[in-house]
Amino acid sequence: GISSEKLLFDIKQHGQRHTHYIDTVKAVPERVKEILQEGDLFLTLGAGNIVSAGEQLLKLLKNDME
Repeated sequence: GISSEKLLFDIKQHGQRHTHYIDTVKAVPERVKEILQEGDLFLTLGAGNIVSAGEQLLKLLKNDME
């Protein structure tokens, strides 16, 4: 009975307002890049290919610095 949407709802119910639902792992890097601010911490937690989101985000950020 758990889903990403349910988890997000419950997190918001506990006062965390700055949360986002992104429906595919492939969409994560670009979306996170749009909202990430200096000093933010980005974690990927889960099973499967979620680690690729962090790797792709790092590539996007590195390209922006070059």
